[in-house]
Amino acid sequence: MAQADAINVDSMHLLLSTCRAAIKHTEAGPHAPPFPPELIDGLNSYVVKAPKASFKGLGTHSTPPSAAETANATRTDTHSNPSPPARGAPITTRTALPDSLQDWRVVGMGRGSARSAATAEGLKDFRLFARYDSNHPTLNLDPSVQRDLANSTLDTALAPPGARISVVDKVSSGLALTPTGGCTVEELEPHFARIAAALGATRVERNENWHRWVLRDIPTFIDNKLVDENDLRAEIIARLRIVDPDRPHSLVGNVRRLCAQGAAQNLKTTCVTFSTSVGTSLRAGRHFDLFGRRAWLEVYRPLKALECCELCLSFSHRTNKCTALQPRCAHCSAWGHSIDAHTCTHCKDKARSCLPRCPRCRGPHKAGFGQCPGRAKFDKKARAFVHPKGDTLNAILKAGDQARRKTLLSDKQAGPEDVAAAATST
Repeated sequence: MAQADAINVDSMHLLLSTCRAAIKHTEAGPHAPPFPPELIDGLNSYVVKAPKASFKGLGTHSTPPSAAETANATRTDTHSNPSPPARGAPITTRTALPDSLQDWRVVGMGRGSARSAATAEGLKDFRLFARYDSNHPTLNLDPSVQRDLANSTLDTALAPPGARISVVDKVSSGLALTPTGGCTVEELEPHFARIAAALGATRVERNENWHRWVLRDIPTFIDNKLVDENDLRAEIIARLRIVDPDRPHSLVGNVRRLCAQGAAQNLKTTCVTFSTSVGTSLRAGRHFDLFGRRAWLEVYRPLKALECCELCLSFSHRTNKCTALQPRCAHCSAWGHSIDAHTCTHCKDKARSCLPRCPRCRGPHKAGFGQCPGRAKFDKKARAFVHPKGDTLNAILKAGDQARRKTLLSDKQAGPEDVAAAATST
């Protein structure tokens, strides 16, 4: 570059970004995932006159996902279908999420939620929670009545005009109170006791937005002595004081091993999870040494099943919020029947099953396929499961149509009606 006298700011930024990525991958050591080959191919085939076209050429159906991600995605989807499509080659997908989550949404939330969560270093919940020890009569009231009870108390207490409650939701521990737009939790905090008295709650408190971490391969025995939770807690606190020497340790909640109770005694190593308050120097992928051993920080990924709508199979809302009048089939993506009531010409005579059509990417597989490009994925920056929308989803749907049509045309047993259906579905 120096000999060609072509050094400029853009070229140096590209060079530095590539070097940083390589350094991060090297520092991760043996625990680092394989480097995406399509990224290297994209840089090698970079076209100077068409830089945006080179970037788009990476595509959404290029690199097959890793076995670990496939297993996790299959386990977390409500309609699990771990097996590949019955006919044709399975769709391969790009597993890495983009740095900008502009077209992605957090499962169950609306536009811009994924990008906002990533910017805030995790999904934040700014609601108030009214806790109840028993089944109080207030819990059976209409949400509008519950809201008016809280707001009447705020009116009496001469709270600022904008400091009010707009939405009340019932949760397992009581009620979740959402402040009005522009109102902060700090404005309502002086009135927590009054709101609790008006609603008959034991207490009203703000939600603690914690960051939860996972450390792998932590020994259960050191010098033939069992390392209990008190030992883990003391070691983690000591390490946090080294990481952030200018602030008190940020450890909150419990420290525990990710195994069944009493099972640690039969294991050499286990995973350990702990939580910290927001604002620490901890970052995913950095080392966090315990007991003289090097460990790596990972964002805790919940293993519970994703809550998609059972009626229309959407990730945008739950079943109780769905406005669809008829169910959608997870096999053929048609409206008007569920997968249990799915029938077609091929399925009726049981000669062979028809080629499925995914309702999320329109590819040749059922909803819940572990490699589906339209599936919800866990994003470490947003610390939540996100799913595609907008231009990203349109590109996935287009690629899914092409993959399904290619599978039908390459199937030697495909009949004329199947080929015609493939042509009309795109």
